[in-house]
Amino acid sequence: MTLILPVVLAGDWNGFNKDDLNPPWNLLRTTAPDPVGTPDAYNWLTDTIHVSSTAGDTTPGDHTFTIVGAEVTRHNGLERQS
Repeated sequence: MTLILPVVLAGDWNGFNKDDLNPPWNLLRTTAPDPVGTPDAYNWLTDTIHVSSTAGDTTPGDHTFTIVGAEVTRHNGLERQS
C-alpha cells in the first residue's frame, strides 16, 4: 500500500516551503465513514485557508502554489519514506 503523506500546500505565502507542516499548509487526511476509505474508495485531503488583508493565513489576490507529497510505502507493517 502506498500513501502520499504528508501533503503540503507550498506557495508564495510560505516561500514554497515544502517542509512546512504547520496548519493550514499541511493538509489533513479524512477517511469517512470507513477507515480504509469512503464508499467511493477515496480518502480526502482537506484544510481551510483564511484569506484576509489582516490576520489571515494569506492575503487576497492571485497566488501561485503546488501540492507536494512524500511517498510512504507500507509493506508487512513497515513504512519506508522516499
